[in-house]
Amino acid sequence: MSWYMAVIVRGSFTEAGLDREHMGDLLYKLVEAPDAEAAFAKAVALGEAAVDTYNDEEGAEMSLRYLGLADLMELTASQPGDGVEVYSQAVNAKPWERVRAKEALTVFQPWEIPEGEEEDLGEVTEVGDVGDEIGEIAEPGAERFRPPARED
Repeated sequence: MSWYMAVIVRGSFTEAGLDREHMGDLLYKLVEAPDAEAAFAKAVALGEAAVDTYNDEEGAEMSLRYLGLADLMELTASQPGDGVEVYSQAVNAKPWERVRAKEALTVFQPWEIPEGEEEDLGEVTEVGDVGDEIGEIAEPGAERFRPPARED
């Protein structure tokens, strides 16, 4: 058995169906399965079972329901545990722009529905001056990728 990380995408639904103007969310779920096909089937079942209701700004009842999977990735570790990487995503450029101050991290914020497109990432004070002296950078996380299994 292997462990996989499924990224489940949900959208807001009304009685009329998918409401493209309201929020959606991503759920990151660990899945244990013997192979990728079984992990996919399990991830889809988890997504379909993950239904939550909420009231929008006008008080109308909405439900967050499964739209599909954004990703399904096999963990490189044999078992999840403290410090085990469960998901990795390469970013195109300027990775330091994704760094948030401690106070802006989700665990230190009350949960709320985001408003608008802009997001306050807080002031970064713990990261040194990145400047122009970065030099050549290898693909992020390249050492963790396994070559595809060969079918002989």
